[in-house]
Amino acid sequence: MLSPMWSAHPRPIAPGLLARFPASRSRASLAIVLIALTFGGCTPSSEDAEPRSGGTAVVAYSVDMLGINDLLHRRTAAQTGILLFGLYLPLLEEQGDHESGPPSFKPRLAESYSFSDDHLTLTFKLRPGVTWSDGVPITAEDVRWTWQAQTNPDVAWDYSVAKERIRDVEVVDPLTVRFHFDKVYAAQLLDANEGLILPKHAWSKLPFSEWRKNVVWFDQNPVCSGAFMLESWQPQQRIVLKRNPRYFEPGLPKVDRLVIQIVPDASSQLALLRSGKVQLDEVDPSDAASVQADPALELLTYSPRQFVFISWNLARPLFSDRRVREALTLGIDRRTIIDTLYYGFATLTASPYATNSWVYNRDLAPLPYDPQRRARSSRKRAGATPTATASSTRMASR
Repeated sequence: MLSPMWSAHPRPIAPGLLARFPASRSRASLAIVLIALTFGGCTPSSEDAEPRSGGTAVVAYSVDMLGINDLLHRRTAAQTGILLFGLYLPLLEEQGDHESGPPSFKPRLAESYSFSDDHLTLTFKLRPGVTWSDGVPITAEDVRWTWQAQTNPDVAWDYSVAKERIRDVEVVDPLTVRFHFDKVYAAQLLDANEGLILPKHAWSKLPFSEWRKNVVWFDQNPVCSGAFMLESWQPQQRIVLKRNPRYFEPGLPKVDRLVIQIVPDASSQLALLRSGKVQLDEVDPSDAASVQADPALELLTYSPRQFVFISWNLARPLFSDRRVREALTLGIDRRTIIDTLYYGFATLTASPYATNSWVYNRDLAPLPYDPQRRARSSRKRAGATPTATASSTRMASR
């Protein structure tokens, strides 16, 4: 398995190679573009100057967002997930402090939470005084209605499985909401928190049965709770976000406007970055060396919690034998893949956990590349011929 530093995935995680213009002495690693611009502000032109608030930041994206309703679009489009987390808030926000232990949760719309003694009821206390971008208060009714939308078969949310064990969401009072579960299990908090809270007063005007038929309607009626609001969107060209003046955290966001230019070509993105027309850009691993060599640019890297792997089809008898799978792994030069395809921006790992996770077992060593000795002997023990192995490999890839 390979743990890449740059691949984009469904959650609010952007590619792990970012370049910034102009350079600054600050070397903070960024997890997502939007977080950088929400909390970091515009970068000054002088290395000795402090970051300042206000102004407009311009970012290059390779792919446009799909839309602003979290329940109608697949999060496999990383850019959509990133932008939605700037426009809408969850109850809690999972933090990145997962290297030494389980990640913590930062209160967002909720200010606190607690379980009942039997662990079948989870109660959230919402922040008082928090409003939607149109000034309407955010209440427990929004939380319950969002759960109803998430579990409605007409809406057909991709992540509705996270709500299967929640039998009811109860509005106790405007700022108190209770999740009732049908059993106790490890992921109760994660499942209750999954998804962004949506505006009942604005979006309940359209019945759930009409949502899939009127996807664009939501983009035309953006009522937000996050640090930003949608100012304009020209599909496949640019997205403009503006500061939400009703956002509850004082002093945030650090920029007044955020312009996302949609530039599919990686070389064109880099050219815009070098010219100063954009300040932050996703970087292809093949361009990392030239970015590092440019004194006007700064390369920012991080290690996401995901990996690239080969999936063996265990329904086929050949692949159900562990020794065959081991033999095939021994015949793959993963180090060369890292060096040639990932340009060194990946880590060879021995388990389905990211190497920077607290659960990763550092005592496990990845199988070596040894096709001449161990791979041949493993195939022999399993009773498979090289021809049969190659044939089954082709079949499994279909």
